Amino acid sequence: MQKLLYVAFLLYSMSAFGQVAVSSSPFPMTDPSSVLDISSSNKGVLHPRMSKVDRDNINLPAHSLMIYQIDDIPGYYYNAGTTLVPIWQKVETNTSILSFIGRTPISTLPFIITQPGSYYLNQSLTSASGITVSASNVYIDLNGHALSGSVGNTSAGIATSAAFHNLTVLNGTVNNWGKEGINYSNSNTCHFENLKLNNNLRDGLFSGKNTIVKKIIATANSQDGIDVGESSMVEECICEMNLNDGIELDNGSICSGCSAKSNSLVGIKSTGMATIQNCNAHNNTSYGFQLGIGTEASGNNAMGNISHGYYVLEGCHLFENVARSNSNGFELFGNHIIVENCSAKSNTTNGFSCSFNYVHLQGNTASNNVHGYNISGTSNLLIKNTAINNTTSGFTAVAGNNVGTILSTATLNTNTNPNANISY
Repeated sequence: MQKLLYVAFLLYSMSAFGQVAVSSSPFPMTDPSSVLDISSSNKGVLHPRMSKVDRDNINLPAHSLMIYQIDDIPGYYYNAGTTLVPIWQKVETNTSILSFIGRTPISTLPFIITQPGSYYLNQSLTSASGITVSASNVYIDLNGHALSGSVGNTSAGIATSAAFHNLTVLNGTVNNWGKEGINYSNSNTCHFENLKLNNNLRDGLFSGKNTIVKKIIATANSQDGIDVGESSMVEECICEMNLNDGIELDNGSICSGCSAKSNSLVGIKSTGMATIQNCNAHNNTSYGFQLGIGTEASGNNAMGNISHGYYVLEGCHLFENVARSNSNGFELFGNHIIVENCSAKSNTTNGFSCSFNYVHLQGNTASNNVHGYNISGTSNLLIKNTAINNTTSGFTAVAGNNVGTILSTATLNTNTNPNANISY
């Protein structure tokens, strides 16, 4: 009895100072920043345990109230809605218990965001109008759900109403909208990750400059799969069967580790100076890669594209790229291009084709094409290249070009020119 009176007195005295300590220690202490401090080295905390029926009978449950449900689908649940309209959301095992507290749920459409903050879908939604963002510093977590346009809608799934910045959309599906899946084209410093953007009547994603795009799958959109503004980064994305380009990059952007397949125009396209590395472009109706002025491309693979594997504009630098089974392998459509250590194989016309000037081809291999190297411009330099088993010619270059000695297997060991080309 004396022990119980001591505990009651201790709790009362601590609550007088606005703090409560619960501990297995005989003299519990609270952290000065905490209203409740629970400490133990061998015990846990139990939330109220109840059935689903009992949970639904809680009178006016507070927003963020949490219980443990023992039946139906057992687990921790919290009220993601309001006191009058509770929405009981299960906390997934890979999600922090408190991860949604302090965030605003989106449970109906259309939804207009006018204040900075963190927002999330608590269920999949279908509507004729989507989410409009009218503020900067907005974070939207689709939380694994789908944001879908209803039949005949003329809206974008998620769009900004004016120029904003620091915007994020993550973790879900945006599909079947009458405009873009996501249109942040007038905004900058945006982040998009882990999204599926499908069957939208314009671009899957259309964003402004300084954008980060990661792990997005964009398929069957009626325009581009992904279209980003200047100085953006696109990583580990898949764009397939879009009716325009798979991925379009503006000046200063970087694209790496992406795949573009069966798009109706270009697989991956840069409209200005960009960097494209370790990407695949297969079976696109136009080019595999279209490289804007000054673009650098390395470690890429273009295969089975109806037109050129690589359509290359002025001032580009290509290193260790592969073009296989396209119409043309590398179409060099500009001056001052450098192509090094690239491979063109089994293309139906030319491995490497150039009608411009001051192009440098070095250390490349062209095999099993109709023409290995078809050079109709002048003042170009061809050294240390190899042509193997091309059906019409290994090297065709008009007068006025600078071509290292072309060796055959018969003369391979009789020439000491370190810049010689080889054809066999």
